[in-house]
Amino acid sequence: MKTAIFPGTFSLFHEGHLDILQKALKIFDFIYIVVAINPEKKKDDLKDRYELVKKTIKDLKINNVEVIICDSKISDIAKIKNTCFIIRGMRDVNDFEYELKLNDLYKSDYEKLEIIYFFSHINNRKISSRKILKKQS
Repeated sequence: MKTAIFPGTFSLFHEGHLDILQKALKIFDFIYIVVAINPEKKKDDLKDRYELVKKTIKDLKINNVEVIICDSKISDIAKIKNTCFIIRGMRDVNDFEYELKLNDLYKSDYEKLEIIYFFSHINNRKISSRKILKKQS
């Protein structure tokens, strides 16, 4: 069975994330959505974000996905879940620079990791949790 992890802070699990998840499910048999802490982002309640993602997935009736919380390194979760694949989405050239650094960080922690990138659908490229949350404020 091919498994992967889909990590993110998921301050808001939106259409862009769902788009990437649906693309990844065409390749992987099972995906762990990993709700993680990003020290560079606003520190909100990890448990609330976890519950939001879990509810979204349940409402969509996706059975081959499990939502988990990560309070350690993503590479450690990959080892624990016995997978060498990380799913990431990319919207534009700015994402590329960030993702390149992240790739190097993950590889320095766990050399076997491979990151699989999916480009966001053209309609989702302008979506970001920060923009959505800012509009709601």
